Amino acid sequence: MRHWNLFSLLLARKGLGSLNSLAARSSVQKRITDYAVETEPYPYFVADKVLPAPVLQAVHEHWPARDQFGLEIAHNYVCDLLHHRIDDDVQRKFWREFVESYGHEIAAAASIQFRPWVADRYGEEIEIRFAKISLMESDPEYAGHGCHTHHYHDPGWIGTLLLYLDHDATGYPGTTIQRFGDSDTRARARMAAATLQWYAAPGMTEVVTVPYAENRLFAFLDSPVSYHSVHAAKANAVGHRRVFRIHLTVPASAIKTLYGVSRRRYQSKRRLPTEDAEVIAWLTRDIEQLDQRSRQYRSGSKHRRS
Repeated sequence: MRHWNLFSLLLARKGLGSLNSLAARSSVQKRITDYAVETEPYPYFVADKVLPAPVLQAVHEHWPARDQFGLEIAHNYVCDLLHHRIDDDVQRKFWREFVESYGHEIAAAASIQFRPWVADRYGEEIEIRFAKISLMESDPEYAGHGCHTHHYHDPGWIGTLLLYLDHDATGYPGTTIQRFGDSDTRARARMAAATLQWYAAPGMTEVVTVPYAENRLFAFLDSPVSYHSVHAAKANAVGHRRVFRIHLTVPASAIKTLYGVSRRRYQSKRRLPTEDAEVIAWLTRDIEQLDQRSRQYRSGSKHRRS
């Protein structure tokens, strides 16, 4: 147990290295970075056939039993690969090696995809770390996950990566991207500050649902306006909607530099809906910076596979 915990701690702290040191070297990374990044309503991309077929088969063969998962929300379960020690020795070894190899490769490739925005916010030398690495699955009674962002509970998160795994997930949804329709930046900032009041909020609309498909990576840049949701499973749902999930972050010191407060203080100010002038100012600046970088990206982007 001590050895596993030490591994997990070192993995989380070591992360991927500095943003400017990352390069697409492996075939998996080159496949991912060949896909275009969409910028509306916020940066995201979808990449297919990410893992080699034998590796994907091994993922299914080494999937942990349900008793290795904890409840995240109703009928949705998570196995934390950074902090939970999987009981089965063979499965534990497999997932440790998977994280160290393919997990790192996928995370680095996604960081490269989002580098223009991350570098604009934190600089090219910012260190990219793992916030969470987990396995996720649902059961047929899954009722969905309402519209939310991740920024309100951790502004240091820079990316969410969802690798869909089930061969047949009939009846299970993908992830739905949402947008707040008001073009006024301060109105968008006030909506972003309305923590967890986003579901069915006036002006909030669904833009597109990225369908759940085996071996598909859906990744998005975490930001104040990265609204997303998941619909409920249908009555005929089969399989488990299995996902390999990574959340990427930057060091806590970067949050202090950017906002002038600690991560804990930021979280306390964003825990509930607020009209706090300081929060609105933070979010207005963040949204303006995001929009500007996206415009620059669109004007200078090269054609890639979409």
